[in-house]
Amino acid sequence: MGNRRYNSGGGHEWKAAGNTVGLADSVGPAFIKTLTTKTTAGNVTYTAAEIRGGIIRRDPAGAARADVFPTAADIVASLGLTDAKQVGIVFECCIINTADAAETITMSTATGLTLTGDMTIAQSQSKLFYIKVVSLTACTIYSAQQVAGASGGNDFGATGIKADVVAESTGAAGVTVDGVLLKDSNVQAGASGTAGNVVSFPATAAKGTLKLAAADSAGDTETKITNASQAAARIYTVPDGGADANFVLSEGASTLNALRTFGDGIATDTIAEETGAAGVTVDGVLLKDGAVRAAGSSATGALLAQFGKNSNEGLTVKCMEETVACSAIENPMTNPVPKGAIILLVQANAEAALTGGGTTATWSLGVTGDVDSYGTAGFPTQADSLAQNSKSNFLQNLDTAARLAADETIKVCAAATGGAAAGDTALTVGSVRVQVVFLHWDALENAA
Repeated sequence: MGNRRYNSGGGHEWKAAGNTVGLADSVGPAFIKTLTTKTTAGNVTYTAAEIRGGIIRRDPAGAARADVFPTAADIVASLGLTDAKQVGIVFECCIINTADAAETITMSTATGLTLTGDMTIAQSQSKLFYIKVVSLTACTIYSAQQVAGASGGNDFGATGIKADVVAESTGAAGVTVDGVLLKDSNVQAGASGTAGNVVSFPATAAKGTLKLAAADSAGDTETKITNASQAAARIYTVPDGGADANFVLSEGASTLNALRTFGDGIATDTIAEETGAAGVTVDGVLLKDGAVRAAGSSATGALLAQFGKNSNEGLTVKCMEETVACSAIENPMTNPVPKGAIILLVQANAEAALTGGGTTATWSLGVTGDVDSYGTAGFPTQADSLAQNSKSNFLQNLDTAARLAADETIKVCAAATGGAAAGDTALTVGSVRVQVVFLHWDALENAA
């Protein structure tokens, strides 16, 4: 720009490249500024004189405004520039947002202008603009920092702040970054009455986050997560439970409100029932009041007991159970009792009343050719019946019991009076639940 001197009229002139070029006296010395106040309830186009004056107090008056700079030609004319040698001068203007609510002012361009930087001024803040004359028909306007009033701070735009250390301005206040308080080596997210979260993102973009959040408590309580002293680094993984769940784990009494998986099993001296008189069920086997109870199965039978080092040897006791729908003279169970087994107990109950006809007067349990080999209605005291809840309870005589020479399918049979002979009419409508308990054994395995 060269040297600057003031003339007798209170103006000044610039000396550039050996030439003296005049600037309109109305500009005045550099330290003299003119304050303009704007309260228009609408968008405003500022005059070149207002911008050149240096300070504009703007009340948006009820809404956000998109105010407009004057054209480059108006700015150049107001400066009294007529020679290209005068190009390159820079002056500044500060616009102050005096809104009493969250109303912004966004400065818009006009003919011949190029705007650079953030042009928005927030409530109770001000922004400094540098206006550079690029040519006699063009100007570039740069936005500088945004300076706050009583309720804000400096605006450094999208570029941000680059520093090695940021220190608190007020003792013991810490430094707050967009609602997160950094203070005395601690991080505090949110504040009293304002929820805050600590969020961690994975290495892969948009693939889930880990969030640590606090819930309302009855009092001003603190929940602390810490670790015991350990000999090496550890990684603790929260498994996918398949649904939302609450859990508490501690060295004392603990409650697990959803199904949990313990891959390596559970080591404990005692497992107690949670609900009184409910017992504890382990993989379908009920342990209750000193007894073991297994549900029946229509497949291979539920295992009640096994003696041997594995399932391929020794003695097993199994229970097979099925509700047989009746629609024929002989109504078989789905699966047979296997060859080599000894049947100990066959019990049955008519779940729904049966319908007979002809010589069919009752029902029995047996095989083809021996329809009551495993009991009949009323057994052990035979009583002809097709009624619901009529029962049969057959207990094998172990003195005469023999292993089955082949697989044997037990059937619910239509029987004549007395139950020993087959009836001539199919059982219809009803069903009978049958439970069979049997022994089976395999030789012990060879030594290795």
